[in-house]
Amino acid sequence: AYYWPDTGSLTCFAYSPYRDNSNNPLTNVSVSAATGALTINNWNLLDAKYKEIDLMLANVQTERTFANSSSGIPTIFNHLLSRIDVKAGLASEYKEEGGPTYKITLRKVALKQVYMTGDYTTQTNRWESPRNATTIWLYNNETEGTDGLELVFGTTTNAGETTFVLPQVHLEGAEGTQAELFVEWHDS
Repeated sequence: AYYWPDTGSLTCFAYSPYRDNSNNPLTNVSVSAATGALTINNWNLLDAKYKEIDLMLANVQTERTFANSSSGIPTIFNHLLSRIDVKAGLASEYKEEGGPTYKITLRKVALKQVYMTGDYTTQTNRWESPRNATTIWLYNNETEGTDGLELVFGTTTNAGETTFVLPQVHLEGAEGTQAELFVEWHDS
């Protein structure tokens, strides 16, 4: 633990986690004394070291003094990545009036053209130089070895695992050139 000094001031940067998935300290996080900024370079969510890490950064505490040196440093962490969970279900039964109820099966869910690598700095408080646009399959019945997830009225099903991506800018009218959600389903 670190504590504020009795006199003077202290600048505090805090981030989580300290270690990657290989249990090595993160080497691409640095603090610049010249700019007073914390920088994260080349965070690559396609790299197994960083996959599924919920990267968080605390609000920077600068030039703040507390009378009691044993009081802790207040930290409020913010998420730096976007968390994607897909939950599938039916809001109503799919049927023709007086006819049969159709079976709906979810086959595939993907995020297309999603940036997975970037650099973050507290100078701008945003991801810079997004790169490595790729398609992420959140659910694919072929790789699961099934016919798909049968969706049931009134029930919600998790389709795939939680995935983290860089926050994406979505511009109106730029469809086909930016991040998109792809869903394939089948009705009987």
